[in-house]
Amino acid sequence: MTSKLINLTFLFLSMVVFSQKNEFGIFVGGSNYIGDIGSTTYINPSSYAIGFMYRKNFNKRISARAKINIVNIIGDDSKSSVGFRNVRNNYFENTVLDFGLGIDFNFLDFDLTESSFQMSP
Repeated sequence: MTSKLINLTFLFLSMVVFSQKNEFGIFVGGSNYIGDIGSTTYINPSSYAIGFMYRKNFNKRISARAKINIVNIIGDDSKSSVGFRNVRNNYFENTVLDFGLGIDFNFLDFDLTESSFQMSP
């Protein structure tokens, strides 16, 4: 099962696309809570974060996008290096579901059919 998943991943990552009107994206990463409960280490992912994105390109300058992110956050005082947090020993876990809609406007022509380097502020 895992070998099929790995093969499919490499298959999709190896495709070259020169122009597109519809874009799909996947985000996979880690999450880390910094607050009143838990560790104070800033870069120390303790849980998962995944997301999906869809973008529709209408022309060279305007596109619309929609996204959804699912993030699990955990705060655990027992993993803290601060003494009073260890004594307090609070814990929480929550899942955050984030939706977003947006419109992208490129000030300069951004032609999706061109394979050369392009940029727009």
